[in-house]
Amino acid sequence: MRLAGDISDTIIINSRWPKLLPVHAFDAKGRTVLSVPIRFERMDGADMPITKSGGVTCTRSGDLHVRVVLDSLTTRVFVRCRLVEYVQIQGPIQFVLGDSELGRPRAFPLGVYSADQRPVSLYTASIFLADSDVATLRGATIYPRSPGPTVVGVHIGDRDAGTGVHIYQRVDGLAALDTLLRVHPGRRAFAVPLRMESGTQYRQRLPAGGWMLTLLPREQSAPNPIRMFVDGAACDSTFLNDPGRLGCGAGSRASIIVYRPFSRHPSEPATAYLLVRGMGSGDPRRFVPRVRATTGDLTCVRQLLRARGYDLQRESSDNQLLQMDRRGQVGTAARREWIEVRFVPDESAPTLRGRAWALDSYPTDRSLERNPVVVEPAEVTLTDAREVLQQCSRH
Repeated sequence: MRLAGDISDTIIINSRWPKLLPVHAFDAKGRTVLSVPIRFERMDGADMPITKSGGVTCTRSGDLHVRVVLDSLTTRVFVRCRLVEYVQIQGPIQFVLGDSELGRPRAFPLGVYSADQRPVSLYTASIFLADSDVATLRGATIYPRSPGPTVVGVHIGDRDAGTGVHIYQRVDGLAALDTLLRVHPGRRAFAVPLRMESGTQYRQRLPAGGWMLTLLPREQSAPNPIRMFVDGAACDSTFLNDPGRLGCGAGSRASIIVYRPFSRHPSEPATAYLLVRGMGSGDPRRFVPRVRATTGDLTCVRQLLRARGYDLQRESSDNQLLQMDRRGQVGTAARREWIEVRFVPDESAPTLRGRAWALDSYPTDRSLERNPVVVEPAEVTLTDAREVLQQCSRH
């Protein structure tokens, strides 16, 4: 038999709480021998509390030697106490797939500090990454895989830290924002390359919904940098506690404006990426204005929607609700656009009430099964619902 640590004979402790030293007995074949009376005692070095069973309490930073005894076997381990008070990860960490530099794997920026705010260079860390379909982790290096958000976290001693990992797909230009709603909700992350002269401005429609927008890099201190503004949306200008990062709830007429102010001083064209990522914004179903009606008006709705390419999928037994859908004519072939109309028999003012939504069905990354996701309807579907209810209403 022999005595040895799990990894090495040097053990790093970053916690103030008692920690059992990972020292075990192994047989000739390298298998762990359980339930043997291993004893521990401090030999020299920093005076730290240690129990006979190997529990060490680091009351301060320092080094000590510990003797390990099992019958006639004796070894020693070197314990290095390095107390950690602060763990910081600068983030969010952003990648751009399709960019030769910003798409490369990189180590996440980790800062480890003691109570007096001095850097701690010796530590053992437990690192995790939430979504392996978006990115993978090898050691402390993140490898981007596909567009979308995930989270990276680290545990050192008694402290934890985490930050977002945002991976964007490089697109050709601002016009690509029109296709955002055709992308699976979990993959709506575009990086739009910008190259702008002094005094230039571009405007592009932003689809309705929740969006996070920022510029990469953000050179607010640079002379005459590229700037952005969102028109027709309610925005938080310090989203995720990050000044300059916008979190916006966009209406049907929202647009993003990128511009570079005019400067009398000659300068080279400025370059940056406009990063646009979708965010969850509650129920994506959209209600349409109710109209005055009678029970028979549902028949009118069914006929007019059929004329516009919708098929009946569900109708209630009492003829007070119907659902109709249309596949493959809007967006991608994976999309199905739905309209639901209900007759509400209010005695004073009976009405037709409608709502519209879309159902996107995409193969998962790990199987060929399709997972449907309810998303925002296309503008043409909302228009169909509004116009048909108006035509069938009784004024």
